[in-house]
Amino acid sequence: MKKVLLLVGDYVEDYEAMVPFQMLQLLGYEVHAVCPGKKPGDVVRTAIHDFEGDQTYSEKRGHNFAINYDFDKVNVADYAGLCVPGGRAPEYLRLNARVLEIVREFDAAKKPIAAICHGPQLLVTAGVLHNRSVEMAKKYGVQLVVRSSLNTNEGTIVREEVNMEKMLVSGVAVDKNATRIAVVGLKDEPGVAFHLFNALAKYNVNVDMILQSIGRDGTKDISFTVAEDVADEAVAIIQKNFPKNDYKKIDEEKDVAKLSIVGAGMMSNPGVAASMFEALYDCGVNIKMISTSEIRVTVLIDQKHVER
Repeated sequence: MKKVLLLVGDYVEDYEAMVPFQMLQLLGYEVHAVCPGKKPGDVVRTAIHDFEGDQTYSEKRGHNFAINYDFDKVNVADYAGLCVPGGRAPEYLRLNARVLEIVREFDAAKKPIAAICHGPQLLVTAGVLHNRSVEMAKKYGVQLVVRSSLNTNEGTIVREEVNMEKMLVSGVAVDKNATRIAVVGLKDEPGVAFHLFNALAKYNVNVDMILQSIGRDGTKDISFTVAEDVADEAVAIIQKNFPKNDYKKIDEEKDVAKLSIVGAGMMSNPGVAASMFEALYDCGVNIKMISTSEIRVTVLIDQKHVER
């Protein structure tokens, strides 16, 4: 399987990291999300920027984006291409010598480099993109062509697209590396969720989908998903940090999968989730958990139904 390197950092733009990560997997690529100073299982915090009527864009906290490969083990020869999302991350990643070295190695090997929004800051700092030419082209509406100085190939045309209709759903992604853990009968009081997920965080267990039931009779249930290879460890951590009388039982369900639909058009078109749920209902697929964001709807289902 061909691999693509996704270079991210804290406060990377949420949409620009998540969508390429999922869409490249949908196209059959293995995507390695890496960050200097972080190991597999760690996360980077994302940011969401938007224009809301002020003189500049607003900035809000996004989600946690999981790192799945060791930055220190990156070998450019192993990859078909590089993707650099924008957001705040490029501002400090461009100060990392190894990051710049990786960018230069991709350029020297003539491999595709996709830089989104503020991502080109890395290309400029690495010396593979010259900012003055980009600035003048944008200012005067001149079509910009990025070409190599080593050959006569046509290169890549860079231009700004306007008035484009956003796709309602741009892709479907599946993640079979998931296990659902349910802690049943927790005390329905402040701080319980904090203590639960703080204990997991201390052992670098990354949690994805989270569902908490409505409290009844002084108790509540909390369900969440983790990667399959750390599920048993997560259960052991809970048992170690919570006395047995603090909960009734812990259920662990493997052979599940996360099914996601992604698309920028979801933000302005009602009924997308309902259509997804209807399709699953028509196929007799039961939904175990649901998670949503501005651009994504994710459901947890039995793994055996994924190909349906």
